[in-house]
Amino acid sequence: MFGDLDARRLSALNLVAEHGPLTLRFGRADTKITLNNQQSINTLLSSLRAAGTGYRIPALGTLADDIAVDHKKASFTSVGATLDWNNILVQSEYAKRKTDSYLNDTSSWYVMAGYRFGKILPYYSHAKLKIDGSVQNTVPAACPAGYPAACTPTLRALSGAVSTLPYSGLSQAAQTTDTIGVRWDLYRSVALKVQVDRVHPDAGSGLLLNAKPGFKGPVTVGAVALDFVF
Repeated sequence: MFGDLDARRLSALNLVAEHGPLTLRFGRADTKITLNNQQSINTLLSSLRAAGTGYRIPALGTLADDIAVDHKKASFTSVGATLDWNNILVQSEYAKRKTDSYLNDTSSWYVMAGYRFGKILPYYSHAKLKIDGSVQNTVPAACPAGYPAACTPTLRALSGAVSTLPYSGLSQAAQTTDTIGVRWDLYRSVALKVQVDRVHPDAGSGLLLNAKPGFKGPVTVGAVALDFVF
């Protein structure tokens, strides 16, 4: 499980400008985040600090501080535009996430285009999520000569645990998604939407959860939904 993520000292700004069929959006949020109830990560941090102290490897303690999600700065910035002109609908958005923890820094964007035929809107979109930066795995590959025999196996185990941290750039949660769909406005406040996504993990398993080691995809996902507007 990912645990509970608390956000404090949150400040946010959202600006929208409209001119005829064109709408422009800008958003920015800054906060400090803390990850609670994540026993596996807490155990890893304790192990890194204990090994760093016991084997006199300060880099392990520094790495633990970098990984920890404890009152760390985080920000989310996005810009987007929508053109709704006659029967043509075009949308696009670019977003960037940054944190001072092991949670990866990402850039993401999408472009969507559709054309209305009466109450029916077929559409296509292309989206991409990219890893910009993450905490580097600085656990040494081996201990210097003369260290206890258990030192090198301990470092290898710690390195493996760091490399498989969930939701981080270390696990390379990047992917590309192509989507086709159709929206049908059934009633004044009800719309039926049918959509098919083709997800291509760019490294590792992307954002797919519980994927087996070595999984590369791609994956096809279908969805049918009723949207209500009140």
